Amino acid sequence: MHWGDAPTWVGAVFLGAAALTGLFQLGRQRKELGAVRLDLQKLELQNEELNLQLEPERIAARRSRRKQAEQVDCSRREDQIRLEGNATGPSAWDYLLVTNTSDEPIRTVNVSFGGEGPFGVGHLERQADGLVLVGRVDWPVPVINPGGEWCFLQPGNVDPGNAAVLVRFDDANGVRWQANLVGQLDGAHDETPEDRW
Repeated sequence: MHWGDAPTWVGAVFLGAAALTGLFQLGRQRKELGAVRLDLQKLELQNEELNLQLEPERIAARRSRRKQAEQVDCSRREDQIRLEGNATGPSAWDYLLVTNTSDEPIRTVNVSFGGEGPFGVGHLERQADGLVLVGRVDWPVPVINPGGEWCFLQPGNVDPGNAAVLVRFDDANGVRWQANLVGQLDGAHDETPEDRW
């Protein structure tokens, strides 16, 4: 009986050692993969726990933002108003007075009267000859500070009885809000800066 030559035996021993080493490596990688999966599950559980812990803070932050938005007063009025720089007397105007009664500024404030922009925007000032719209600016109004008021004149071609009036503004945290005169207040989160009429 012939058991082969020495090089065959050496090759067989190395082949066996390589196979054992490969099996050992495979087993070790499976253990490491199991440990990584276990660590990942632990991290996911920790993340869920953190989210649960943060939820009351998130709710409080949403309430705080809504509280500021609810402190923006929008009232529709009609008065005899003269436009600053206009030599003729006052005219009857329907307008919306937006007042920021919160402790923080609101930004990018705009009003839509039935889809139309305002005729003019400014401050109302009581003078000797009555109410005067002063400091006219383009809209949207960049900022209304706490306690500030801005007057948005309704265009003459809009029927005051049928025009849906919408007010949009950003709160101090940059959240976009939309309010109507019925008292509905909604966050307009899907709006892009280009949509901010």
